[in-house]
Amino acid sequence: MAEHLDVAILGAGFSGTMLAAHLLRSATRPLRLLLLDRRPQPGRGIAYGTECEHHVLNVPAGKMSALADNPDHFLRWLEARQIAAAAGDFMPRMLYGEYVAHNLREALGAVVPGTHFEFLNDEAVALEDDQPALLHLRSGRVLRAKQAVLALGNFPPADPRIEDDSFFRSERYIAHAWSNNAVSRIGNTDPLIMIGSGLTMLDLAVELDARGHRAPIQCLSRHGLKPQRHRPYEPWPPFLKAGDATSARDLLHRVRVEAALAMSQGKDWRAVIDSLRAQTPGIWKSLPLYEKRRFLRHVRPFWEVHRHRVAPHVADVIDRRMGAGLLEIFGGRLRALRETPTGAEAVYMPRRESKLRSLQGAFVVNCTGPEGDFRKLRHPLVDSLLEHGLARPDRLGMGLDVAADGALMDAWGEASSWLFTLGPLRKGALWETTAVPEIRVQAAELARRLLSS
Repeated sequence: MAEHLDVAILGAGFSGTMLAAHLLRSATRPLRLLLLDRRPQPGRGIAYGTECEHHVLNVPAGKMSALADNPDHFLRWLEARQIAAAAGDFMPRMLYGEYVAHNLREALGAVVPGTHFEFLNDEAVALEDDQPALLHLRSGRVLRAKQAVLALGNFPPADPRIEDDSFFRSERYIAHAWSNNAVSRIGNTDPLIMIGSGLTMLDLAVELDARGHRAPIQCLSRHGLKPQRHRPYEPWPPFLKAGDATSARDLLHRVRVEAALAMSQGKDWRAVIDSLRAQTPGIWKSLPLYEKRRFLRHVRPFWEVHRHRVAPHVADVIDRRMGAGLLEIFGGRLRALRETPTGAEAVYMPRRESKLRSLQGAFVVNCTGPEGDFRKLRHPLVDSLLEHGLARPDRLGMGLDVAADGALMDAWGEASSWLFTLGPLRKGALWETTAVPEIRVQAAELARRLLSS
């Protein structure tokens, strides 16, 4: 592989792999392209790298094409492999990882002669603006790239905020539900405490249930909410556009009124929520900064359990466990975590109460979801970007500050001409930017932007 690159893509989950595929498909001249990831295979990332067949997509197959201009592409790929699937089915995530990798292989089959592509199982630890940029890898290799793209996906969760953090060094603490050894440490008779009650908790609970876990699971989150299930619905017309809602309160009120109207006509509230999807980035951008912060403080938990729903059979497993007393969800503020003679204890203040309560289990598992605040992340590449002034955190603490085309804003507020990002790192700017339907569009647009330089 040439040490001088046209484009280096740092991260080979869905975002990075599909960006590479678009670059290879669209290039009209030879391209020197590197796709880099610490995982051994492209296209998987955390979400699609799972080996559990019970981890399924949170979106029906008919909406999961990796190509925005070819909506049936995923369904046709399944059909070509004689895998029975209807548009409304929720397919295994590990299978979707194979599909994403297929897109890259397909693109490599029709590249411009002279193109050099390499997938490298390595990790970037530092980046310097040296015209072209210097890219330092964990292996010690140093490359130069005219353009670089951060396709880093989601970072592991931060430890819960408690006064005494000594418990985080305990063998009874599993810091990351997606870590390779998280499930292997848990026995089928071990009662568990899970901090968080969102999609990560559901994934872990479903996997444990499939493995035969039959001990109680107690989940603690601030509001005690869990994601709603998907149901089929008739579409509802868009009813909001950028500028219509001027505050978080106004936005919430309008959505509630519209949902009530839909339900009064025999429609489903899910249709109302999903009708906002294409308009969400514009609505988000039009809100003042202080109203975005108010939304995050007061509305976000309720929005996310209605917007980010789960497959019906996942909801069935959770409902079955709850009905059998094998899963409970508590709402409250975590105050302490500590070891006990038989395992661990979580002390919390329940919502609307003034007396502390506690949960008991063999392990505490952090299921709070990815950390997006770059001011708190401890990662060598992130440290390098901030130290050299190549990037700055967005003001909401949900990713990086970016221009409209995904160019990173430097420490002085100037948009980079060579350093870009897509996917979750743009959450502060777009809000709706973590799922396939949005990222596939970003990948195609960013490929055109990079090739035009």
